[in-house]
Amino acid sequence: MERINILIVEDDPLFAIELTRIVERDLGYQVAACHDNAQAVLDWIANTSIKPDLALLDISLKGQPDGIGLAEQLTGIPIIFITSADVPHIYHRARQLKPYGYIVKPVGKLTLQSIVESALMHNIGSSLPAYTNQALQEEKIHNDYIFLKNPKGELIKVAFKEMGVIESDGNYCTIQTKNLNRFVLKISLKRLAQQLPDSLFVQAHRNFMVNIFMMDRISISDSTLSVLGKDIPIGLSFRSALLERLRKL
Repeated sequence: MERINILIVEDDPLFAIELTRIVERDLGYQVAACHDNAQAVLDWIANTSIKPDLALLDISLKGQPDGIGLAEQLTGIPIIFITSADVPHIYHRARQLKPYGYIVKPVGKLTLQSIVESALMHNIGSSLPAYTNQALQEEKIHNDYIFLKNPKGELIKVAFKEMGVIESDGNYCTIQTKNLNRFVLKISLKRLAQQLPDSLFVQAHRNFMVNIFMMDRISISDSTLSVLGKDIPIGLSFRSALLERLRKL
């Protein structure tokens, strides 16, 4: 399967770099092009054979047209608007184009992933590098495993003991397994934690739970630990409980 191509249009260079990092490193897609103004995008479209599968458009671009005006000219390309202006008249103007998403900065990684994948699912099917699972259903959880959907939409049996890191971003959680597969669930970390076995998992930070048996190292001096090669901060309010759990192993 060819990699999914995403067009980024963002006039803040630092945020453009951050978006590119998220799209390529975290989501596994390819950035087809990254421009900071509408005319550069239109020139690129006119001279390339690449058809973007999705466009992430900043609304407040330099010059004219702005991101909404540009979107009107990008026929056949699903649009997700990103803006720092959380004002009603801009939202109502953008809404007329029926975008697949409207995100107000700052942009959470999992929020962006969920909206991007939802847009792609509507346009190119379900063969995606990651699958955003819907809110967890009780019947999918069993004593020592959970069923999660893979990129093909198939339910995969994932043992709790194979889950290494759970990272929270608002109402979404990313689960990284021992073999480095990643699954996104639409569920808060607090609710998910209530359904996981205490014997395996411990909360290390307000945004992280870890499998205590997969910890590679722990450093009290710099308040970090490592699981599956990923460095995770230890929150001050979680440190005592974490250390107590380690003493009981």
